[in-house]
Amino acid sequence: MDYSEFVAVIGDRKTPELKDFERVSIFANTADKDVLWTALGNGGIHPIYQALVVQALHRRLIEALEREQAQQRKLEEDARNEAVKDPPPRRRSR
Repeated sequence: MDYSEFVAVIGDRKTPELKDFERVSIFANTADKDVLWTALGNGGIHPIYQALVVQALHRRLIEALEREQAQQRKLEEDARNEAVKDPPPRRRSR
């Protein structure tokens, strides 16, 4: 399923069919968050598909936040390890 087909299916006001729901679900769960934002911005989305797209977008945002937090923890851990590895030079007492 490509983006134009995705938009056509989610914009159709008829009751979602199982075959379409499965395809839309797969597309939404693999699409970039920018694509999902754009699809939501089109308006006229069937409420069931809107919930599906919002859920997929929510998942993408949480994944991005978790990656960012993991990267921050790694940087902090590397900084701590570097500080322990290279202790400051001791001053000589006279």
